[in-house]
Amino acid sequence: MRGVTLRPRTKEYCDKWLTENIPKMKGDVRKLMHAIAELEKEHPKRARNFVAFKLYWGLQGEAPLTLTKLAERMDSTPAQVHELWQRAYRMLRHTSHAWPESK
Repeated sequence: MRGVTLRPRTKEYCDKWLTENIPKMKGDVRKLMHAIAELEKEHPKRARNFVAFKLYWGLQGEAPLTLTKLAERMDSTPAQVHELWQRAYRMLRHTSHAWPESK
């Protein structure tokens, strides 16, 4: 699994990674959660992708999970979980209409 970090991720690391890799987020997790909620409504069959993404990055108030722990929780393999959150990540990066306007 190329590009997957295996070191423990702190909340600060996760926030920094998300801000750097999803520029439209602009450091605001509420914006990111809003965009995810909008995408989940538009693509209900892909909700599992967003669940994996949120749990991996600790966006649901829990500590970030490793791929192994996430796979156990989702009854899947780490490779499948990695694929799920990669899909969610691509959708977030390439979606403009889901992002609320900055005020």
